[in-house]
Amino acid sequence: LASAHPDRGDSMPASKLSRPTLAPALSLSLFCFFYIHTAPAATISVTGVPGQTGTTGASGNPGGAGGPGGNGGDAEAILIGSSDADNSVVATGGFGGLGGRGGSGWGIDDPESVAPGGPGGDSGRGGNASAVLEAAVTEGDLDATVRALGGNGTTGGPGGEGIGVPDQTGPSGRASAGGNAIASALGTAPGNVHLDLSAGGGWGGDPGPGEPGAPGGAASLGPVLGTSTGGGDVRITASVRGGRGSGPGAAGADILLDNAINGSTTGHLSLYQIAEGGPTQAADAPAGRAASVLSRQGSFGRLQLSVEALGGDGYLSGDALAGAEADNLNGEAFADAVAAGGYARTALPGGRGGDAQANAVANSQGGEWAIANATAIGGTQIDLQGVRSGTGGDGFSSAEAHGTGVGPANAHAEAYGGDGSQAGGNANGIARAVAGAGGAFGDVFVRGGVGTGPSPDGSATARGEIEVRGPITSGWVFSRAAGGSGSAEAEIDIAGGSLVAGRVTVSAPIAGDGSSRVQAWTQARASLARTTYQALPQTLPAYQAAAITEILPGEAVLTAVLAGHGGAEAGLAGADPALLYAALGGGYAPDGNGTAANFASSIALSFDTTDWDAGSRLLLALFEPVAAGDGFDALRFQVLVEGLTVLDESFLDAPTAFSFFDDQVLDLGDWRAGLVGTLDLEFHFLLTASRPGDTFFVNLVAATVPVPPALWLLGSALALMMRLRRRTS
Repeated sequence: LASAHPDRGDSMPASKLSRPTLAPALSLSLFCFFYIHTAPAATISVTGVPGQTGTTGASGNPGGAGGPGGNGGDAEAILIGSSDADNSVVATGGFGGLGGRGGSGWGIDDPESVAPGGPGGDSGRGGNASAVLEAAVTEGDLDATVRALGGNGTTGGPGGEGIGVPDQTGPSGRASAGGNAIASALGTAPGNVHLDLSAGGGWGGDPGPGEPGAPGGAASLGPVLGTSTGGGDVRITASVRGGRGSGPGAAGADILLDNAINGSTTGHLSLYQIAEGGPTQAADAPAGRAASVLSRQGSFGRLQLSVEALGGDGYLSGDALAGAEADNLNGEAFADAVAAGGYARTALPGGRGGDAQANAVANSQGGEWAIANATAIGGTQIDLQGVRSGTGGDGFSSAEAHGTGVGPANAHAEAYGGDGSQAGGNANGIARAVAGAGGAFGDVFVRGGVGTGPSPDGSATARGEIEVRGPITSGWVFSRAAGGSGSAEAEIDIAGGSLVAGRVTVSAPIAGDGSSRVQAWTQARASLARTTYQALPQTLPAYQAAAITEILPGEAVLTAVLAGHGGAEAGLAGADPALLYAALGGGYAPDGNGTAANFASSIALSFDTTDWDAGSRLLLALFEPVAAGDGFDALRFQVLVEGLTVLDESFLDAPTAFSFFDDQVLDLGDWRAGLVGTLDLEFHFLLTASRPGDTFFVNLVAATVPVPPALWLLGSALALMMRLRRRTS
């Protein structure tokens, strides 16, 4: 067998998902085998017989044709009605038989005459494989393994040697297709249920010179269902891999899985579904696409859905799509999606890595954790010597998590463009988390692909969105991008108590021209009515734009942030309520190329003032500025009250700005003036920089302070005197 298809031995290249290693306990040399077992049994393993090698053609003028190789034997391993706690069902299709060699040309005496060799025989296809299990136990747990692996196709027979000029060697026979594979499992137990399935299409045989290629075998799943009648944990893993296309015109097999597995329990349900497109050696045919989509809704102790899609490798690599949507009406919900475009491995210039898209949605309606993770990796174009060539594939990821009540939500998205010499692939990622009092957290990281030499790096765009609602809650989001161009953005919408609506936004462009990869990191954090202070992260100055906010902070928070700043502390004595503490700022990336860019941080708040002191004034304390390098090229700081600008300061150098922001309190006037409905406040910080490492951050507190009673009486008396004077006039 090794000599018939050496690639199937130990030298077989490792794929992204390991091909299962089968050690049959029972090997039957039958062309087609069908076995039904209705009594308890643990293991069935069936291997189809290899196809016979074709006969050699007779010598003559011309030489005779080689005989066709026999088809590999089909293998059907079926276990029905098992009541054993451990089950294994394995089916392996037989290898196709090699085509026979063409007969030699001979029998001529004239040296100028010719005797063509005979054509080689076509090879036999790989055998199909089918593995089926139906098992049920009345007590305890159930474990089952089901494997189906199609047999490989083989090479056509070589043409016979001829006599004469030009070369009279006969044509080779056609290579054969790989066998198909299908796996299925139904398992039931009162305890835990674990089903592990895999199906892999056989590889197409390698063609002879000038002959067309042979396609890889298809692979699929039949019905797959695990059921725990007693509320045990159900875990199902299923991986399906397409067969390799070999030679010209032979595409890799597509693998498209759409809710191919399922489970039923009131306990923990974990479903893992993996699709891998078949690779190809052809330059004129695509590698296999891969799609793995899985969604589930119900009441479970815990619901976890994990999907992977891996595009096949080839000159035209396969694309990948992975999607998971977990909706748990009761407990925790986890959704994980990973997509990787195929790599382009070729000795030819050009080609393209496969695109990748990953989408994950997690929804917990029972007040528990909701976590969504999505990762997309565009394929890289690499030639056979390991040098990047062609164009990298694009990567797009989207993660969305929804928590309710006290249940927190966490969304994480990663996207990577593939590398390539012509151009790096683009990367886009978005994470969105929505929660109540439990808080929401998001994280996005994207990286454009590297373009070697003068070729451009791929763009990178990252966006994080948080929405939180509750009397005491918080949100935190990071967006990080690295590429030749693009941006990073972060936004938090927050509301609760007297805060009717709040929005914190930061944005930073990638300060590059496409010739090299540059970073843009942003962070937004918003907490509402928190009574304990959380210190600012030491890495804050490393971000290109950031806004850290405490809205309606408790007294302990206010005391902690104002400690050591005498002017601000004295000016805000008696503040009631303190509306906002914020750290705002930005800076130029240390790896930027000197292109001027704007880095923005903004806060917009709307308050219900029904229960506030009607005699309050709005004060703004500014303190603890932090600068690095030259700080900035230009800086603008604005404050708006009820849509009207009450403060607008611009700076062209850091020392002047440092003096303005260092420990002073500004009186912004009576907040009641022009008030219609809610009290609307806006704070805008816009930094322009062009020098790597320039950074500037400031701290501020906005608060209302009651007017002293004596001053209030004096103001009232003056107002009365003015009205009397006007009336007398």
